[in-house]
Amino acid sequence: RQHQAVPREQIPGFEPTQSPPDTPAPGTGGIKGKRPSKKDKLRAAAAALQPPLD
Repeated sequence: RQHQAVPREQIPGFEPTQSPPDTPAPGTGGIKGKRPSKKDKLRAAAAALQPPLD
């Protein structure tokens, strides 16, 4: 928070047995608009009720 790094405390008998996990690649946070909105659902329902023009 204040850009201070505090070293981890090592207590005898509680040493870590596994290596630390790899840091995951930074995600993009997903794609906005992946799911249809309420308006999109209503438009699709209205379009399904329309007879084809051909």
